[in-house]
Amino acid sequence: MKICFVVPRVYIYFNTEITNNAGGAERQIYYLGTELSKNNNFDVNFCVADFGQKPIETINKSTLWRSFKPTENRIKGFLKLIKTLKKINADKYIFRSADFGTAIALFSVRFLLKKKTIYMIASNSETLFKDLKKMSGFLTAVFMPLAYKFSNMLTSQTETQYNLFKKNRNIIPNSIIHNIVNITDIQDIKQSKKKHIIWIGRLDKVKQPYFYSELAKKFPEENFIMIAPVIKEDEKFGLEFKKSIQNIKNLKHIEYVSPDKITDYYKSAKAYVITSYTEGFSNTMAEAMANYCPVLSLNINPDNIFSKYEIGFCANNNSKLFYEYFEKIINNVDLRTKFATNALNYLIENHNKEKIITKFTNEILLKN
Repeated sequence: MKICFVVPRVYIYFNTEITNNAGGAERQIYYLGTELSKNNNFDVNFCVADFGQKPIETINKSTLWRSFKPTENRIKGFLKLIKTLKKINADKYIFRSADFGTAIALFSVRFLLKKKTIYMIASNSETLFKDLKKMSGFLTAVFMPLAYKFSNMLTSQTETQYNLFKKNRNIIPNSIIHNIVNITDIQDIKQSKKKHIIWIGRLDKVKQPYFYSELAKKFPEENFIMIAPVIKEDEKFGLEFKKSIQNIKNLKHIEYVSPDKITDYYKSAKAYVITSYTEGFSNTMAEAMANYCPVLSLNINPDNIFSKYEIGFCANNNSKLFYEYFEKIINNVDLRTKFATNALNYLIENHNKEKIITKFTNEILLKN
C-alpha cells in the first residue's frame, strides 16, 4: 500500500540543520511514518515543504517529495502542493493539524484526485468553532469541518478529545490513536541534582506564556528556562512577550534548540510547566515525562491523567492553586520522584510505539 503523509513542516525532523518551526503534530507524523516505513507492506511517502532540498529524497526508507515554499503565495503554493500530491499518486493520504490549507488540500485529494484520506485531530481546539478560530484563525475554523466531514477516516489522540468531538461536532472519530513517545535512558537522572524549571512551546496567545513569566517573578530563587520561538502567525504577541521578560533575571529565554538536543533540558529540569489554554496530548509534556521530569499543568489534563495516574499536578485553570502546586513540587524531592516514576510507567503502558503502530495499521490503514 502506498501512503503519503501531507504535513509540510515535518521535513524539519528529517533535516535538523533547518532552524524553522515545527511542533508536536509534525513530530508525531515523523514518528508514525518512520515506524511504518520499517514494514515492507507499506510504501511510505511524505509531501513536505520546500526548504531548498532536492526535489525527491529517500531518508530512512521513506520518500520525501518537495512541494511549496512556506513563504510562497498561498494560491501558487497550493497549486504546487496539488501537483506534487498527484505525482505521488498514493492510495491513502494522511493529514494532521488544523489549517485552512489542510482543509482545502484534503477536500481536493478526496474529490479531485479521488483518493482515500485520513485526518488525525491534533488539538482539542478543533472540537469547537470558537476555540479553533482563536487558535488558527477564521478561515481555518470555517473550512476545517470539510476535512472532518469528508475524510474517509478520522482519529483522535485521547478519549477526552474523542468525546468532545462527538459531542460538539456530532462526528464520531473512527479510532483513538495515542501519541508515540520515545522513552530515553533515565538511569543516571536523579531528582536531587536537577537545577532548573523548563517551559517549551511557541510564543502565541494559546500557550499563555505570561503565566510562566509570573511564576518566575514569584519564585526569584529558582532558575527558569523558556525554549520559545516567535512565530510569524503571532509575531506581535511574541515580540511583546520577549520585551516583557527582559528584566526578569532568573528567566532565560532561548529562541531555538534543535530536536536532537532538547532532551538535555528535560533531563536537568526539576519540573516541566505547561500553561496552554488548550492542547491535544502535548508532545512537549510527553517528552518531559519520558525524561523523568515531573509536570505542572495550568489547565491541560488529557483523560484526567494527572489524578488518575498521579503523574503531576493540574491546577484546572486556578492560578492560586497553580502557584501552590509549584511550591509543593519544587520543595519535595520525594514527590518529584514519585510523579516522574508514575509518569514513565504511564507512558510505557499507554504510549508504546509498537502497540500504537499496530492499532493504526489495523484500525485505520487496512480499513476501506
